[in-house]
Amino acid sequence: PDQVARGVQVRLEEALTHCQPERPDPVWEAAADAEDHPGAKVFQGRSLVRQREYVVISASSRVRITRKHGVHYLHRAKGIEIPRLLSFDWRADPGGSLDGFVGVDGAPPRRCETSYLPATRYIQAPGITIAEFTGRLGRGRIGFPVRMTWLGCGDVPGIRLRVEIENQHLDHRLRLLWHTLVDTAEVHHACTPVWSF
Repeated sequence: PDQVARGVQVRLEEALTHCQPERPDPVWEAAADAEDHPGAKVFQGRSLVRQREYVVISASSRVRITRKHGVHYLHRAKGIEIPRLLSFDWRADPGGSLDGFVGVDGAPPRRCETSYLPATRYIQAPGITIAEFTGRLGRGRIGFPVRMTWLGCGDVPGIRLRVEIENQHLDHRLRLLWHTLVDTAEVHHACTPVWSF
């Protein structure tokens, strides 16, 4: 009974994350018209061809995103430097369990690196930096269309990350993985609180 109750709770929490409206964030709202700001530099389409790296800067930290090295995180004040900050993996879920995700035996997770996502927009405005990447995670039959948007504001601490995923595979589960021991108190999110290190 306890396992069934726990499984139902997990499923309900997961469903609620999809039903709840997105909480308003004044930082995202302030950045909504960043590309129209006087002095803003907007790179998209052909202007992105020569762009080798994308740096997003906030008041306390920054990320540098490159195709070769992925996402590199730096927090100077706390002395934190994390190369290859994150990636995704996906794994088949046979279903039939109320105790949350149960992977298929003998089918290990498959890693999806975010460094392969092509940049679609890069904005450098006074006090605001936005880097957007749109593509597909996974290869072959199993794939997940995704858009990742990084946002940094020069007068606001922390880097914002918005991940939009279209999961059309009901028998698979996709996870965001942090590649180091990230202090969970430093990460604010609107997802089911399941952490992977």
